[in-house]
Amino acid sequence: MSKAKPANKMCLSILYRIEPGCLGPQGVDEVEDFAHVAQKYFNLTCADKISWQLVPRYNKRLPEFQYSVAGKGLDKHQATSVLEAYGLKLDEIEARFEDKLPELIDQFIESRKTRN
Repeated sequence: MSKAKPANKMCLSILYRIEPGCLGPQGVDEVEDFAHVAQKYFNLTCADKISWQLVPRYNKRLPEFQYSVAGKGLDKHQATSVLEAYGLKLDEIEARFEDKLPELIDQFIESRKTRN
């Protein structure tokens, strides 16, 4: 039996593109592994209202954050409205995300050092 999230058309999907350089000189080789680990962490919060997708940011022309509901792209204002329906604030969620991300990066880098 699959543990996939139940389909919720009002679940806001937030795609975040991670710069490989934030993981140090070997970041380009490790960013995909880190993105997978960090995505699991962030998907533990507000799982019925927000779905996180973290991917490497290989193309700097693409935005860091991208929003959608049921596959339909949203701008930041529309994403804010979706979350307001749940009593959540997008700016606060993004701020908490950006506060936690460096901690996860440090933990990931440290775990890689202890493995090697």
